[in-house]
Amino acid sequence: MTDRSLSKWTQFPTEWIRRGELRKFAWSRHGGTATAALMVLLALGQRLAPDHTEVSATYDDLTKSLSISRATLSRAITLLREQHFLDTTVEKRSMFRLNFRPEPWGKLPARPLYSSGVMLPFEHWKLRNIDEMNALKIYFYLISARDRQTNYILSTYPTFEKYTGVHVGSVRSAMSVLTHSRLVVVERQSSRFHEKKEPNIYRLVGLDGYTHFATMAAPPEALTSPPWDGPFSA
Repeated sequence: MTDRSLSKWTQFPTEWIRRGELRKFAWSRHGGTATAALMVLLALGQRLAPDHTEVSATYDDLTKSLSISRATLSRAITLLREQHFLDTTVEKRSMFRLNFRPEPWGKLPARPLYSSGVMLPFEHWKLRNIDEMNALKIYFYLISARDRQTNYILSTYPTFEKYTGVHVGSVRSAMSVLTHSRLVVVERQSSRFHEKKEPNIYRLVGLDGYTHFATMAAPPEALTSPPWDGPFSA
C-alpha cells in the first residue's frame, strides 16, 4: 500500500461507538492486545470505501502501517473477532468485514497521518501503557461526536467516561498521548465568546484544517455532549 492509495478521510461507522461498545476493551483483561486491536480497527477503517464494510488488507501492509509484529497483529485480530467487531465467517485471505452498519458515520483521517506507508502517530507506541489504549478509545469517540459544520468536538470528561469507559481521572493522561502523537489538537474557547469556563475544544489532526473559528461567520454555540446523546441503544 502506498500513501496515494489512501483517501484523505473515510466514512467510519459510529453506531457501535454511540452504543458504548468501546467499553468492551479492558486493560485488566486484554492488556496491550486491546490497544493493538483498536489500532487495527483504525487502520481497517482508513481503507474503507464509502458505504462498505469490507476491507482488503494484507498482514504485511498492516504490520508496516502500525509498526507492530505479525504475532501482535494476529492476537489483535483474534480479539476483534471474539468481541464481534470483525465478521468471523469471512474466510478469504486478506479480506476483513467490519460488523458495523455503514451509517451513521464520522470522518476518519487517513492519508494525512501516513508517511511512506507508516502511520506516524503509532511509530513509537510500545503497547505497554494503559494510557495508549485509553487514548484510542477517546479518539474513536471523538470521531463519532465531531460536528461536521464546525469541525470540532466539545465534550466533558464525564461524557468521555460514559461512552468509552475511560475513568474521568485517566482522561488527561490519555489526551496527552493523543496530542503528543499528533492525532488531536486541544484548544480553549475564547473568553470573548464565553463568560464562564467551558469544556475544551478538540480537533482531529488531518481533517478539514481550513474550518476553524477564524473562518466561521459566527462563534459556535456550546455543546458539552454529542447531539445524539441519550441512553445506549439496546
